[in-house]
Amino acid sequence: MPYVRFADTTVFQVVPLLSGLVFTLIILLPKAPIFATIFILVSIAFVVVSFTVTRKVRYFAEIQATAKTAQTGYLADAVTNVMAIKSFAV
Repeated sequence: MPYVRFADTTVFQVVPLLSGLVFTLIILLPKAPIFATIFILVSIAFVVVSFTVTRKVRYFAEIQATAKTAQTGYLADAVTNVMAIKSFAV
């Protein structure tokens, strides 16, 4: 399942973003090389700052996802074993 998520993220988010940046640079470089250089530098700085700032958020999101998966597993187990739970209930 992680491969599917990685492939979907790559195909539907990363590829259009990078192709948009590349085509923008192809169009801008001949007409405004200084603006194109500033554009790519700001884009790179944005990506670096985004990764740095969201590091803690990504860490806690991973912990939350793990806890949510465990909770969903317990709930699914309880729902499928409802008769066994009723049998031993006081």
